[in-house]
Amino acid sequence: MLADPLSVVAQSSVLVRRRLDSALGIVKESGLTAGMERVYMSGGGAFKYEGKIEQELGLKCVPVDEFEALVWGIDYVLAHGPPDEVYSMVQRQVTEEDEAFQRQEILRGRRSSIKRMIDDEVLIHPSECLSQPYMVVNIGSGVSFLKVRPLSHMGPTDDGSAGTFPRFERCGGTAMGGATFWGMARLITDATTFEEAMDLCRAGDSDRVDKLVKDIYGGDYTKVGLKGEVTASSFGKLSSMEDPKREARQEDLCLALLKMITAQITNLAANIAKLHGVSRVFFVGGFLRFNEISRPQVCTVQNRTVQANRTVQANRTVTPPQCTTATCPPSPNRPASSHLLRARAVRRCLYLSTAH
Repeated sequence: MLADPLSVVAQSSVLVRRRLDSALGIVKESGLTAGMERVYMSGGGAFKYEGKIEQELGLKCVPVDEFEALVWGIDYVLAHGPPDEVYSMVQRQVTEEDEAFQRQEILRGRRSSIKRMIDDEVLIHPSECLSQPYMVVNIGSGVSFLKVRPLSHMGPTDDGSAGTFPRFERCGGTAMGGATFWGMARLITDATTFEEAMDLCRAGDSDRVDKLVKDIYGGDYTKVGLKGEVTASSFGKLSSMEDPKREARQEDLCLALLKMITAQITNLAANIAKLHGVSRVFFVGGFLRFNEISRPQVCTVQNRTVQANRTVQANRTVTPPQCTTATCPPSPNRPASSHLLRARAVRRCLYLSTAH
């Protein structure tokens, strides 16, 4: 019998692979598994290290599909709270106190310019997200995009058939994820841990190495709606430096790398959500958990992509797809929304919405 009905849930990504032996030793010494017969695990390591963990802990390992665990975890959090789990980010004008802090950062050499907007969290009521299909952007080593049907949509279809739709489907992904950032950060900086890399990012100013729209046009590119502060080319300023290896700071390079990867993931998410007619997007995964830099950037890039799509649609005739069966998705012309979810079961999750 299990000592606890939930047994032990081991998120394998937390058990750093190179230190698995030490991690298992800590689990045994702590007596955490006393009286238990099974341990439930998710993540790739749950399958890769199943035999080793069973041998070391003397327990039956039950690998759980990580996408299934993720989807059901989000469902549970949305349905049962806590009420502060789901949030989005909004921009506001900086205060005098904010500006004074930024000026001190400039004097310390940690930034090159004053930012006029700051991002704040705004709570979203979970019940707003329960009735419609949504997309999950799971950012781990790589990134997967899952289209999820709410439980209310799993019954009979409009044509009277049984409705055997899968609960979710993987509708895309990218190999550019959290491991990409960490791997490249190790290559271009002296950081020895992910936390050190994030500290470099916090002290960096990507404008020193990224080429912005205003660097090309001298200001905003108003004809296509691009603000001067938008990045036109990641690491673009390195091409005009006489000695980039000497002139570019590690802090600036690391931040530029983080922002480049975050922007590409978010751009893909916005366009895949549009393609599949999904109006709600949740961003989850360890990459965002302790990453206060990428979270607001996700919202900013998402909104910019939505506006760009609207501009394109305003200048051409869009013919919506013909829906002939109940399996046809909603019109892809409807924009998608994004949110972050604090989700202790799934870690924090960013919710974004393009339906505004």
